[in-house]
Amino acid sequence: LGWHEADDLRIVLLHLRRRSDVGSLIVWGHSMGAAAVIYYQGRYLTKKNVTAPRLDACVLDSPYADFGELARHLVAQNSKAATGGLGKYVAGFTVTRLALDLVL
Repeated sequence: LGWHEADDLRIVLLHLRRRSDVGSLIVWGHSMGAAAVIYYQGRYLTKKNVTAPRLDACVLDSPYADFGELARHLVAQNSKAATGGLGKYVAGFTVTRLALDLVL
């Protein structure tokens, strides 16, 4: 939900920064895309041993405000279809797994 997309954003920005015909790097992210930009800024631009281009500007359009709330909503929305009657058991695991993905 934006975490792995931050890796994709880094690759694209590295490519663009290497080009001679690219000036400023400005990113517009909407919803999960906005979350990806936030994760990118936090994960890569705060570490000195990682190569990551600085953004000149970014527009964060409607990022989700609370990951836990988003995860619970997605689990509730998708667990019944995916698990039949086991939704309440899978939901706890899924929220925990999503949180672990963010930490790792």
